[in-house]
Formats: sequence, C-alpha cells, structure tokens
Amino acid sequence: MSETLCFHPFANLIPSMSDEEYQGLKADIAEHGQHEAIVLYEGQILDGRHRHRACCELGLVPKFREWEGSGSAIDLVVSENLHRRHLTPGQRAVIAVEAVNLQQLQMQARERSVANLRRGDTLPDGNLVAPREQGRTRDQVAAQYSTNSRYVQDAQIISNAKPELLEQVKDGQITLPQAKQSLLREQKLAELQRKAEAARSTADGPPLWKIHHGDCLEVLPTLAGSARVIFADPPYNLGIDYGAGADADNLPPDQYLAWCRGWIQQCADCLTPDGSFWILISDEWADYFGVMLREAGLHRRAWIKWYETFGTNCVNNFNRCSRHIHYFVKNPRCFVFDPFAVSRLSDRQTKYGDKRANPGGKIWDDVWKIARLTGTCEERMPGFPTQVPLAITGAIVKCASEPGDLVVDPFSGSASTGVAAVQGKRRYVGIEASAEFCRLSELRLQALGQA
Repeated sequence: MSETLCFHPFANLIPSMSDEEYQGLKADIAEHGQHEAIVLYEGQILDGRHRHRACCELGLVPKFREWEGSGSAIDLVVSENLHRRHLTPGQRAVIAVEAVNLQQLQMQARERSVANLRRGDTLPDGNLVAPREQGRTRDQVAAQYSTNSRYVQDAQIISNAKPELLEQVKDGQITLPQAKQSLLREQKLAELQRKAEAARSTADGPPLWKIHHGDCLEVLPTLAGSARVIFADPPYNLGIDYGAGADADNLPPDQYLAWCRGWIQQCADCLTPDGSFWILISDEWADYFGVMLREAGLHRRAWIKWYETFGTNCVNNFNRCSRHIHYFVKNPRCFVFDPFAVSRLSDRQTKYGDKRANPGGKIWDDVWKIARLTGTCEERMPGFPTQVPLAITGAIVKCASEPGDLVVDPFSGSASTGVAAVQGKRRYVGIEASAEFCRLSELRLQALGQA
C-alpha cells in the first residue's frame, strides 16, 4: 500500500537527488536499514521521498511517522533538506519563492475557511483563529534560505512571468541569471514585435532600409558606385557561431584572408567617388586588413582604437579591452566628413575654463572610449552573439554621410548600422547570411518606423 502514497506539494519544493546521490542513499539503506522515518502529512509524503523509493525498490517495509509540528509543514521540508543538498544560491532562491507562494495559498485557503468564525473560535483541526501573519521582507526570506535578496527578487519576477523557467533552475539545467536573461530576451522580442506591428500599421511610405538575405560576395556587385558609407564588422575567424556553426568561423588563415580580400575589394567598388569605408576588426587581423584596404586602392584617414572599457582578462599577457577601426576613403582629397558629428567639449572648457578654447569643442581623439554592450544593456538585442553599440555606428554614419545617402553593411547582424542610418534619415542596405538574424534585425528596423 505504501507504494501508492503520493508526494505532498510541499515535498516537491526540494529538487530530486541526482542518480549518484540516490544510489548512494539506496546502498546505505540496503546495508544499514532505514534510520530516519518517512514523514507523512495529510495522507501524503512530506519528507523522505527518496527513502520511500529506496525501501520499495529493496523490498523493505518503510517506516513512517506523522508530522506533529506547529506552524507550517513547509518549515520542516526546508530545515530537513536545505542543509543536505549541494544547492546553488539560485536554486535556494527558487525554493524560497515557491515556499512563500505555497504558504500564501495555504493562508488564503485557511482565511476563507474561517471567514465567518470569530477570534477565539476553533477550526476543525483544533487550532485557534489567529490574525493574519505579517509578510516577511525579501531580506528575511533570503536569510532563511541562505541566498541573497536579489536572487529572491529575480525568482519572484520569473515565477510571475514564466514559472516553467524556475523548474529548470531548480533541476540544475540552467542558472537563475540564465533564466532571467531568457525571460528578458523573450520580453524584449515581444516588445519589438509589438512596436514593429504598430509601425507597419502607420507607415506612409516605403522604408528607408532593406536587408538582403544572402552572401555579401553575391549582393555587393549590385550596389557598385552607390554607397557613401560602408561599415563592416566581419567575422573575426575566432570560432564564433553566427548561425552556421563555429567551424564556419574557424578557417585556415590563408583561406580566411583570401575571402576577406574578395569582399574588401567589392566594398571598395561600391563606394561613391567621395565615399568612405570603415572596418571594425580584432588584434589578430588588424595589420593584414590595413594592407588589404590599400591593395583595394583606398587611402587611410585614421586608425582608430575602440577602448571597450573592459574585455578579456589575461593571465600572462596584457588584458585585451580594445578593437581596431580602420577608416579609409576612396579619394584622399574628396570625402564627406562632418566634424560637428564627432566633437566633444575639451578639457580647456570643462576643467580649466580657458577662454581660448573653441566653443564648438574639439573633434574626438583616435581612441574612442565607448562601453561594450553586455547582455543586460537596454540596447542589446536578444539572439545575437555580438553587437556593435549605436554610439559607434551612429558617429560613423553621421560624420561620413548626409541625409538621403546610402549606407551599406555587408555583415548586417543586428542592424546597428541600419538603426543609425534610419535615425539619421539615411538609406540603408544590409547583407546578412543568417535567415534568423535577418528576421530579428528586420523587426528592429520596423520598430523604428520612418524615424
């Protein structure tokens, strides 16, 4: 008969043992017998799920006892199990939130059953009618469950929005921060979809942009001589999965450079006579790219360093926290460059109050201190492995083109270049090999309307 016992909902607060843990418990019971009794509550197993299973599998008669404690039976489950398992702070936060939610449901049910009773009367279980217990603070709950209040807050938010994610955290499939990011991604995509649909419903003309799904080597020849600005943030050949697998971004050096030489030349051919070509690239290939740009007949105006403010921490070398931006033009004597789009207040103005300072400020230096986009940044688009900040693409588009000009990005990705172009009243053509990236970036651009 014991095999037909069900688990009490309170018992399911604690995640199941791993198979290794369970086999260890089963072996111990087989050798030494069942030491601790299985606790029953309301005709169900409150504590001892795994002991019960082991006894049944071993053909032993389980030992039981009824829970006779005061307060909430949840407290027994928590006190008996939290210290036994190697639970992460995220798992503890999930258990805390689920326990609080269950206690609130229990309290609400009890309040409904005593709604017509007076203080001092008794319930069928013999307990006195008591005033409602005051809710505990998040810090108090976190302390009881040996976690932190931020995790408890995050777990409660996820519980309200998508509780199935909490089950994955509790089972150890994902971490609580990963669950939070997953929820934020879904919410951001849903909001993007809503904005895109609203923008489409009010559009009064053709869009300023177009995303081509395909190979840039096939699309670029159709744009010959038409681009005032080209910005490229190509694959760096570092094994990043852009949708075709990591191997596609891990070519032999000669093969990678030959491919780059091809699209660089095609980009050079796409420029207007006064156009400019900007490439963002990593340390591994920066010097090679400078040579290939010259071989394509272009002329360097600046070699800019993007200081990302934080980056890769190294053990036996200098930490990596910057990338390179090559700025080349078709004609060194004829190009578009708006200094006011890339000007800032100088130290003469802000620190020293020097009257000789140009009131219009000074042009940016060739080191751009712009924070890299993290996963929690509001600007960050879900679903993309990398994303260039609008602070970079916006500066390039505004200083090197004019409203109505065509801006091209042969590796459009999340369409940060496209957003900068549309916001600046420029036309935009992006080329992207990933169908999913095309879909997501089109949503992003649609959400802008004709901004």
